[in-house]
Amino acid sequence: MVAPVEYVGEGTLDTTMEYEGQYDTQERFGIIQEALNSLLKETESVADRVARLISSRKTENENLSADVDYLQEEVEFLQKKNYEDCNNLNKAIKKFQYQVEEARQVIMEKEEIIKVQQRFVASKQEEIEEQYVFIDDLRQNVRDLRNQLEIKQIEKILAQQSVEEEFRALGEIDEQLHAVDKENVPERPASKLRPKGFLGCLSKRLLKVGLCVAISTVSAANQARTFLYSCGAYRDTCLWSCAHELLDTCCSIACAVSGHF
Repeated sequence: MVAPVEYVGEGTLDTTMEYEGQYDTQERFGIIQEALNSLLKETESVADRVARLISSRKTENENLSADVDYLQEEVEFLQKKNYEDCNNLNKAIKKFQYQVEEARQVIMEKEEIIKVQQRFVASKQEEIEEQYVFIDDLRQNVRDLRNQLEIKQIEKILAQQSVEEEFRALGEIDEQLHAVDKENVPERPASKLRPKGFLGCLSKRLLKVGLCVAISTVSAANQARTFLYSCGAYRDTCLWSCAHELLDTCCSIACAVSGHF
């Protein structure tokens, strides 16, 4: 605050001005001092805050550095693990591809085997169908042969009956001749009284009938056996037994017919 200036003499004026100058200087110095003190306080406060901030930042930086180091180690560990996992995965993929290729090759081989088996089964099916046809034909032939055999047996029975009748008639004739021989010509041999022409014709007729029956029956049996062998029916027990039965029957018929001669 500036004091009012009063008019005085020259010496007093100089003193007063000097005093006022000193007063202004002190006042300004005090103001400056207060400003400096306030600035110093603010500076100290700022310095404290800066120091605390620096300390906090330093702590944060240290923590951040520790975190960064930890994260870096973790990243390195993860990178290493990822690298190992990638290598293992690549190895597994290669192994799996190799197994897939092997499986594909095995599947192709199995498909070829299946195709071969299918062709084999188809051929066997055709053979089975042919065998069924052969068996049907064979059964039909066996039925025909049985019918023929029955006819031959009937003819054989009829022939036997005819032979028996002829022998019976021959016996009656022999008895009549013997009776006549005994009554009229006792000294003449009985063999000379028999009608040789009649006996010869009768024997030839009987021999012809018997041989025809025997030859036809044996031929039918042999034909059945040959047909069985040609058709591969030697594995069929029923058909083979039928053939043996036919052959045995034919042989028995031949023996029965030839026994009369």
